[in-house]
Amino acid sequence: MVRRTATRWEDYTRQGCTCQACVAFARAQSAHSQDECTCGGPPEKVLSRYYGRVEIDPQRVNKDMGLIVEEVIERLTSQIGCEVEITLEINANWSEGFDESTIRTISENSRTLKFEHYGFEEG
Repeated sequence: MVRRTATRWEDYTRQGCTCQACVAFARAQSAHSQDECTCGGPPEKVLSRYYGRVEIDPQRVNKDMGLIVEEVIERLTSQIGCEVEITLEINANWSEGFDESTIRTISENSRTLKFEHYGFEEG
């Protein structure tokens, strides 16, 4: 445990220091240079969230998704206690319009695969 006298208590409390002296200062809002900070200063920042977004070439979706799963998702899910959320979003536009057979098949597949939201619209 590092012991040092801190002269700028407000800097420590603003940055999250939780030693007794800094907490007492935060409560009293008064300087008390006789106390010592026993925690060594404010805690180090921890990177605790990952986010990523990538466009995938529809002609290479199997290969690209395999690499994403192997190189990113599996590494994240292997961390004990790590909560991972994966969302897949698909947007398709066809100026000629989708035929009834395609609409029916894609809609049935989307429902069977438990898509939260799906549908076709004019565009």
